Amino acid sequence: ARCGRSDDPHGSLLAGQPPLGEAGRVRLLEFQSRRPFHPLRLHAAADLLLDGVVRTKGRLWLASRPERAMW
Repeated sequence: ARCGRSDDPHGSLLAGQPPLGEAGRVRLLEFQSRRPFHPLRLHAAADLLLDGVVRTKGRLWLASRPERAMW
């Protein structure tokens, strides 16, 4: 690390944002997998997984479309 610099890969994205963790009630989740999501199981779980979520960002890989990543 360079002097005065952070190695946090998300630091610049979160500058000026509420603090992460219990005090800020903001969570950052990074999920990676070698396998795509099953579309029907993901659809069935979406309401539960996204309960209380205000914003999401990223790419989604579905088994029914293995050649594409959805934004």
